[in-house]
Amino acid sequence: MDPSRPAIVGEVVLNLAGVGILCGLVHGRVVGKRRPAAALADWDLPALDFLLFLGLALTAGFAAQVLLGFAIRRFHLDPDTRLVCLGAAMDGGVLAGAALFQVIVRRWRTALRGSLGGVLAGGAATFLVAVPIVNVVSAVWQAILNWCGVPVVRQDMVDVLLNTHSPATRNVLIVLAVAVAPMAEEVVFRAGMFRFLRTHLPRLAAKLAAESTGRRPWLGPRLARALALLIPAALFGAAHGSLSFLPPLLVLGVVFSLAYERTGMIGTTIVAHGLFNLNTIVLVFAGLTS
Repeated sequence: MDPSRPAIVGEVVLNLAGVGILCGLVHGRVVGKRRPAAALADWDLPALDFLLFLGLALTAGFAAQVLLGFAIRRFHLDPDTRLVCLGAAMDGGVLAGAALFQVIVRRWRTALRGSLGGVLAGGAATFLVAVPIVNVVSAVWQAILNWCGVPVVRQDMVDVLLNTHSPATRNVLIVLAVAVAPMAEEVVFRAGMFRFLRTHLPRLAAKLAAESTGRRPWLGPRLARALALLIPAALFGAAHGSLSFLPPLLVLGVVFSLAYERTGMIGTTIVAHGLFNLNTIVLVFAGLTS
């Protein structure tokens, strides 16, 4: 049987489920006038400590890549395996740097919240909501690129998935994409950047409004919130290094930030991110996406 058929049926079911959940959320917000309170607490982290957090996470990630790169030179690995190893080193280093920040700056240690069931349910719901939204944005963006004559460039990791002759390399890449990378990226872009900007940009807007003398300040509450959502999402999309997928990834980042804000649990977005990557892998193997 053509493997694309069950994949197409599954994708249709996921999209319909996501549209159903999304319609329920919109109905509750517009018709029911329900605006759920955000469960995410403010992060009163000073700017210097935030820079320390980013510096430790990114420096540890790049350092791990460099050190592993030197260590594996003697083993004559094929390019695909080398690429996967370096990706794993980056993600592992980022997580190690974030953990080191928690050790050094104990005052800002993050407490894990929520039950496992709540995290899994929230992550699954977030994934389902994201699927139809990202698919629509992706279809529109692909049409724009085609109209402009810009070729769609496949990501390096997708090439490895499809073309590597090593089952071990493929399996490690799948684990990396479904488990390790979501943890590293959510810690940096959602638990780090979004939470910091969500706390401090509205406060900056309020300060500018208080100091203004009749003139409208350049940063208002709505713009502050929009920037808190868009800046981490844009950096999240840019970090994947592909113009072909930048807008869909930006939208995905916004959805994850909203889910994190609503639940207050970073595990929610880690689960959603892992499910999204797993679904993408299935579609790649079925020949339905690049």
